[in-house]
Amino acid sequence: MPICYYCGREFDNLKHCSYCNQDYCEEHFPTNMHDCPLKPILNPYDYKTGTGNQLVSPEELGSEPLLKPEGVYYEQQNNVASNQQDNQQYTQPSNVQLMPTEEEEEDYVYTDGSYIWHRAEKNIPDDAFNPESGVEIPGILWPEKSELYHFVFASVLLLLLVSSGLFTQFIIIIIQLMNATSMSLKEVFSAINFNFELLFAQILVLSIFYLMSFLTHEFSHRQTARSFELQTKFRLFKNGVVMTIICLFLPVKFALPGAVVVLGLENINRETGLCKLAGPLSNVVLGSIMLGLALITYNISPWNYWLATGAVFNFTLGTFNMLPFGILDGENIKKWRPKLWLVMLIVLIALCIVSFTIQGQINSPSLISS
Repeated sequence: MPICYYCGREFDNLKHCSYCNQDYCEEHFPTNMHDCPLKPILNPYDYKTGTGNQLVSPEELGSEPLLKPEGVYYEQQNNVASNQQDNQQYTQPSNVQLMPTEEEEEDYVYTDGSYIWHRAEKNIPDDAFNPESGVEIPGILWPEKSELYHFVFASVLLLLLVSSGLFTQFIIIIIQLMNATSMSLKEVFSAINFNFELLFAQILVLSIFYLMSFLTHEFSHRQTARSFELQTKFRLFKNGVVMTIICLFLPVKFALPGAVVVLGLENINRETGLCKLAGPLSNVVLGSIMLGLALITYNISPWNYWLATGAVFNFTLGTFNMLPFGILDGENIKKWRPKLWLVMLIVLIALCIVSFTIQGQINSPSLISS
């Protein structure tokens, strides 16, 4: 069944836009409803002169049309065209498009049934993320700081969070040994030869793997948005940073110090859908690579376990972001293309199950030296 290029939904019948050469549903067919770039393949007045949709002035039209074109009017020529039916005279537009000022609004012309539209200009400054631009983005921590600063700060927090989680697991092992042997902490360390070199290597590698999955996800959002020439930056969130710092000292870990903020994704359309989809899709790709490497190094410890864990990081992060609520990617992807959202969610859940299964079959590196 045909799919609307703008909203991605299926319809029995679509209408073809001769300006951008795409097919749209009834709702999004008007050029102002699908952000049409208005680069016409054919001047509409070249083929509508005999249809009754002639160029008229507001006075001649008698009443305003339902849709009023903004920002474009046509320099009038001296020649006129005659309407064969009622012998009225209509001024023809020239090929020169001029941008009117407010004082020139009376020079706007309308058409009866057909409209000349331009892309609506949004009053967004060139650098809307600059606090001096006047654009206020709520919830952002240190808006005056550079994007690099935000990236580095978030990366350090994530490394500390994952490291604290892995170190907590080591502490749990110590406590279990103390309970099982009735030895004191000093006696445990005296009796057991712990491989601290492997412990620190595991903490470092797995922390980097988690950071890779997070940054790959966010950079994919960022670069996709930039391909659509949208303003975007990675920003720290006030509540997210506080929550991440608190989780450093809790057994349950949750991290969302910041994310890529994209301006101009208010509507559910193709650009919004692709920008949101890029993050989870990047986790599928990176996680699949790590899972493949884990299978290749299946008998090579500890890399087999580390790579399988890296795959788990990616697939769980992607699955979490595909949940259809709140600020998560799945919310907008489901509205854009419900079937695509469902397929992506099923794929990620399946990959989570596979990666957890493979990780469980691989022996965790022993932190106790023989």
